Amino acid sequence: MNALTHDFWDGNGPVPAHQHPNGGGWVADTARVSGSAQVSGSAQVFGSAQVFGEARVFGEARVFGERSLITLGPVGSRNAFLTAVFPEPDSDAVIQIFTGCFSGSLEQFEAAVTKTHGESVYAREYLATAEYLKALTAARLEPAKVTS
Repeated sequence: MNALTHDFWDGNGPVPAHQHPNGGGWVADTARVSGSAQVSGSAQVFGSAQVFGEARVFGEARVFGERSLITLGPVGSRNAFLTAVFPEPDSDAVIQIFTGCFSGSLEQFEAAVTKTHGESVYAREYLATAEYLKALTAARLEPAKVTS
C-alpha cells in the first residue's frame, strides 16, 4: 500500500485516499470532508460519506455511507455543536456522542447531563437531543413500507 491508498477494512481493499490536513485521519477520495471539519487520530471517513460544519471525527471512529453521523447545534450550556456517530448496521455498537470535551456513548452522555445539569433547561435541551437521536435510529431500523 502506498501513500495514495488506504485499506479501510470494508471489503474493498486499498482505495485512493489521503490523510486529512486537519489532523491526519484517513479520508477516501470518494468521501467529502469540509475544510472546517476535523478528522484526526485513527479516524476514517470512506465510501460516500460526507462530513461538514464543525464536525470532529477522531479516535477509532469510522464514518461511511450516507447516514453515518449527524451534527446538531448549537445546543446546551456551551452553545456547542454535538456530533452523533451511528454504529454500522447489524453491529452491537452504540451511538457515540462528541460535544465539547465530552465523548462517549449516548447512555454515558445522558448520565453526564443528569449529573452535571440536574433538571435545568440545559439538561432538558441535551436530553431532548438524545431522545431525537434514539427516535432517528429507530426510524432508520424500521423496514421501509411500500405504498401502492
